[in-house]
Amino acid sequence: MKKLIDKTKLLTKEDITLAFLKDPGELAQLIWDGRVPKSDEIETLICELGDYECAYTYAREVKLGTSDKLRRVSSRDPWYAYYYALLVDGAPHKVTRDGVSGDPVEELYKRRWENSRKGKIPLTP
Repeated sequence: MKKLIDKTKLLTKEDITLAFLKDPGELAQLIWDGRVPKSDEIETLICELGDYECAYTYAREVKLGTSDKLRRVSSRDPWYAYYYALLVDGAPHKVTRDGVSGDPVEELYKRRWENSRKGKIPLTP
């Protein structure tokens, strides 16, 4: 019999893994919905799952701050690297610069930080 996830409780490690295996997008939505608890153990699991959307969402919505592990996973996708730098770190970082390198979003990333240094209104996504 298939186990259903209780929609009223915080998720366990097992629930997080099951949701990810079913659909990584569903796990990202559960993170946005506040269903994933904040802990080092859960952060490690999110990173081990390796999904850049889930890592970014966890950093932004649950951890409410930056993490080297989450930054590395988020930066596997150029857009999530850009958003991580903009909305989580609030500044450029080597890992996020490397994440956007060679992608069309790299130009947006560069302009965003150049405008910020010049005191102009920052570009937003």
